[in-house]
Amino acid sequence: MRSTGRLWLTLGVLGLLSPLGLYAPEALQAGAAWGEWGLDELAAMLGYVPAGVAHGAGLWAAPLSGYALPGAPARPGGYVLSAFLGMAGCGAAAYALGRWLSRGRR
Repeated sequence: MRSTGRLWLTLGVLGLLSPLGLYAPEALQAGAAWGEWGLDELAAMLGYVPAGVAHGAGLWAAPLSGYALPGAPARPGGYVLSAFLGMAGCGAAAYALGRWLSRGRR
């Protein structure tokens, strides 16, 4: 198998495993998936909310907030969908950046 094939296979497996964070023990994740803490959870863990985090908290709304399609309940399938959409978006951005950076070398 070529290295790109192994890369896609690895990314696919990681995308399918993305809902595993939902099943982690509550004590390890402070009530939310790792790294997805809200301001109240950060304050409980750290004792304060960093000023930059508090300032930027309302600047962005996730396209698939709650890992579900609008109007649909959150399920592990929403995590997998979000994982694959995120990988596709990052891959497309990397491809476009690579094409843009290499355009003068041809």
